[in-house]
Amino acid sequence: MGLNRLGRIFVFLILLAGSFIWGLATIQYKIVPYKQILYLLDVFKSEDDSNQSPSVLDQHFVAKLSTRDSLKYPPIKKLEELYSRIDNYRLDIDALADSFDRIEVRGFNVSQHVLAVTYQLDEKIDTAFAYLNPSSIKKNKEVGILIIPGSGTNQSSAIYYDIGNNYQKSIDNLVKEYGDAIILVKPNEDFLAIHNGKNKISEVSYVNYLLNVGSSYSYYYLVQSMAIMKYIKSNYDQSVVCGLSQGGVAALLNALQSSPDKAVIASGFSTLKDFPYRSGLDQIVIPDHKSIYNSRDIKEMIRNSSTQFLFTWGLEEKTIHGSDAKQMISAKLFAGLSNVVTFSHPGGHSYFEPAIVDFIGSE
Repeated sequence: MGLNRLGRIFVFLILLAGSFIWGLATIQYKIVPYKQILYLLDVFKSEDDSNQSPSVLDQHFVAKLSTRDSLKYPPIKKLEELYSRIDNYRLDIDALADSFDRIEVRGFNVSQHVLAVTYQLDEKIDTAFAYLNPSSIKKNKEVGILIIPGSGTNQSSAIYYDIGNNYQKSIDNLVKEYGDAIILVKPNEDFLAIHNGKNKISEVSYVNYLLNVGSSYSYYYLVQSMAIMKYIKSNYDQSVVCGLSQGGVAALLNALQSSPDKAVIASGFSTLKDFPYRSGLDQIVIPDHKSIYNSRDIKEMIRNSSTQFLFTWGLEEKTIHGSDAKQMISAKLFAGLSNVVTFSHPGGHSYFEPAIVDFIGSE
């Protein structure tokens, strides 16, 4: 019986040694079942990878970072840091209509091509940033021209650096023939990104959240545009605000409070917006602002304003602005107002340069 046990042990050791030698030969000479083992390993690895998902923090960073300028803020490493940065966007919107009057400019600084304006609104002290593209022509009266970018990722740098086939990139080079072009950098855009070093967060991470806590991202950057305009009015002889699309809406809301000398509203206003219309998170979303800024009230505000307004719409636009251009709906609303020029141009969703040159260049 003892010999049988020793025999079994001997056979086991022989098999073990043979398996080891076969394994070495399989790896060395890639013989059967080398390929079959690799296939099974790939299957198990794929299944393991598919079960892994990004962390809650990583899921926020989905938008493209701008590489044109050094990022102002360090990478986010903890959820608490992300939440704190987003909470910095919170503002009470109960007093939307008199925001400009409540803003106090506390200082400013120009470093290379970036303007920083420190301001206070009620108890909140903050800083607004803009690209500065100085005028190529000096005149007797210096003019500051605020450009509020429309929707899209990193649009302020797209304008300043003339990046690609951008729908609004030409505006700063156009207007700087008449004054300094000052391009608002919206929060979380360009060098103000909330990022992890590779990507930045998108509107999904903060727009709905801010609305649900009684605030608004749109209102936050609108206030920052007003702070820049307050700086312009204190440091220039004349002031202008320009905006296209979503930026045109913001430029209009800014102008109705800040009363610049001139305002260019390109595809940013339509009486058709008094009714339900298609819109997204990247558009102006300020709760209840339409109760103040509806077409009828806007007309009366403009009638009583010292600002000269230019409103344009493109006949080739596919949105309600195209319908407005064809039927001249908003143009009819403003008919008879001496401080309003309206123009339906043959282009699409863009700044129409001839009309803008005539308007800004006129005395």
